[in-house]
Amino acid sequence: MSSQPGATAQKPTLHGAKLKTRKRESKANAKFDAETFREQLLTVINEVDTSDFDAVSTKLDVAGNTLDYRRYGEAVFELLITGGLVVPGGIVEKDEDIETDFYVLNAPETLEGVKAYADMLNKLVRRYKYLLRPLEETTKNLLKNVNKFSSSEVNKLSILVALLSTYQLIPLSVLTALLSDHLVKDGISLVCLTTVLKTIIADQGITQLGRLLKKHQLEGRLIEFFPPNKQDEESFARHFEVEDMKPVVDLHNHIRANALRSELQDTIQDMIEKEATETEVALYIKRFAKEKQWSEGDIIGLVWDGIMGAVDWATRPEIIESQTLRQVKEWSRVLALFTTQPRTEVELLGHVQVYCYTNAKLMKHFASIVKILYDEDVLSENAIHFWNIKGVKPQGKAIFLKQMEPFVTALENASDDDEDDEE
Repeated sequence: MSSQPGATAQKPTLHGAKLKTRKRESKANAKFDAETFREQLLTVINEVDTSDFDAVSTKLDVAGNTLDYRRYGEAVFELLITGGLVVPGGIVEKDEDIETDFYVLNAPETLEGVKAYADMLNKLVRRYKYLLRPLEETTKNLLKNVNKFSSSEVNKLSILVALLSTYQLIPLSVLTALLSDHLVKDGISLVCLTTVLKTIIADQGITQLGRLLKKHQLEGRLIEFFPPNKQDEESFARHFEVEDMKPVVDLHNHIRANALRSELQDTIQDMIEKEATETEVALYIKRFAKEKQWSEGDIIGLVWDGIMGAVDWATRPEIIESQTLRQVKEWSRVLALFTTQPRTEVELLGHVQVYCYTNAKLMKHFASIVKILYDEDVLSENAIHFWNIKGVKPQGKAIFLKQMEPFVTALENASDDDEDDEE
């Protein structure tokens, strides 16, 4: 039987099968959906007076009940920060039909101007906590493409990053997005970093900046934001001094000194664990101190910590004393090389006191440790007497003074006997 002319044959279907959208078609739909979302969000914003931030915040809060913030989280922040959607390549694509003047990069180029927007974003994210991640990702993407913005927009974006990090909405480590070779080479990374640091200092102070840098593991990486030909200490100091940011230089120097102290201590410990000789360890310490122009007082505590750090404290409690005293005696000659001045002897004694106080298992062995240091000519009688009279630290003061009484008395009696013999 022939089919009727003009009739269309029905295509067979496979019942129970799930039809899969082609990848190209899916991308097109996603783009269209984002554009639709853009239109919806901008319409919501434009329904109120955009100079009234409280009104806009309230409107955005309520809109979250109907608009899909969870799906379009990054689009939310692209619109609120740039006024449009950020397409591949970092270009901001704005809606031709609906315009808005309510976005961060259109704010006054001042801390107060940008802060009004940062406060609004803070309220929105606190209300919808799932927006934290999209905010971080959007910020990273904008920083990666920061060279696409004007100098004024770069400044405002940097201020925003600083404020959002102090609000704990984004980690300060988003700044590593600026470490692309071309951004560093062109000096854009340094411009952004400078504004971010300056904003945090102005808003929170240098102490809080130090905490943020440490928390997000940036404290030793600031110099990486400088162009390759300026990644040296002199250029670092000159740049921030010209920017009237001397506290950043001081903070950097403090962080660098701490890193060097850790390096010295860790290397001493590592050398001892690898069975280096006393001579090898002493030569390393001397070279290090000479290169860094450090005095005995700068290094003696680190030398002690490095030596004692090589002890395996996971041993049985009953052998801790013998193990500790053996380590002190074995490395006493190295300690003696760096306690040639009375002041350094007192500093070492005070450091040992605090060390024993901090490591509770060593508290009752303090006097025994001091006696070995005295017997091995690391500490003099005068240093011990000075410590006993007015050099003792507050940590465990009464306990250690009581513990040292027999030894101090023995030293005094020995001194009296020597005087009697001379007479």
